[in-house]
Amino acid sequence: MAGMVAGVMPEDPATRLLADVRALAGDGPRHAGRAGTLERTRAHVAAGFAAAGWTAREEAFAWRGGSFANVVAERAGGDGSWLVLLAHLDSVAHAPGAGDNAAGVAALIELARRFAATPLPGPGLRLVASDNEEAMAVDPHAGGSVAHAAGCSARGERLRAALALDGLVWFDRRWGTQQAPAWWLRPWFGWRGDYLALAGDPSATALARRLAAAMAGPLPIRPITTRWARPWAIAGDNEAFTLAGVPALRICDTDRWRYPYWHRADDGPGMVDGAVLATVVDAIARGISSLLKE
Repeated sequence: MAGMVAGVMPEDPATRLLADVRALAGDGPRHAGRAGTLERTRAHVAAGFAAAGWTAREEAFAWRGGSFANVVAERAGGDGSWLVLLAHLDSVAHAPGAGDNAAGVAALIELARRFAATPLPGPGLRLVASDNEEAMAVDPHAGGSVAHAAGCSARGERLRAALALDGLVWFDRRWGTQQAPAWWLRPWFGWRGDYLALAGDPSATALARRLAAAMAGPLPIRPITTRWARPWAIAGDNEAFTLAGVPALRICDTDRWRYPYWHRADDGPGMVDGAVLATVVDAIARGISSLLKE
């Protein structure tokens, strides 16, 4: 899992993002069942944060007798509160997980570069590459996001919001490329898979609307916070924060409802368009900038 951080940093964001996706997903799945892959992934993320000027640390936790760790980097703000940005670093056991979720981790590293020197008079910015998210499908307490949210609560931290980057690669304007969990959700999901979704519990509706306005640009942004979509919308790294009363959203391409390679063995780096991912990161950066000014 050789990373670009050991060599010359490309100037083009699309090239940087693709290099990280290839480094993360090019050798196959990142899973506890494949010895050493999670350790190498965490090392790559930590090196990426460090090259961007952040100090990274590992946040260890256990699940079913196994040892896991999040990679955390943070810059404190002026008012003691935090904006938490997450992306899960693991994949399912049978897929290299370029779209789910090497692209999200690459975006997290790129955002570390962009916000390394941004003044933070209000909330601080914390970046969390979370481990073992995929196991939350069988145990909602398995993920590193749950461990991190519990730590935040134990420390009495004030969290402004939590944003999980999970599936950022697939956009298609053709009619019928967007599916939905149920027919009555069509008004929210639509028929064209051309938008970036801000998905979450209805308690995060105000956050989703603020973000959608700030992220406006060439890529359509669509909040999906209706209660009818809640089981899908909070599944993942935003769930623990939602349950803790923190406004939380998953920023995504709706994964299984659009991405044809979701959890498949051919979800490799070739499925990721660097220019598209760079456009997504630009939109997310606008949203983060807005929240850091509040």
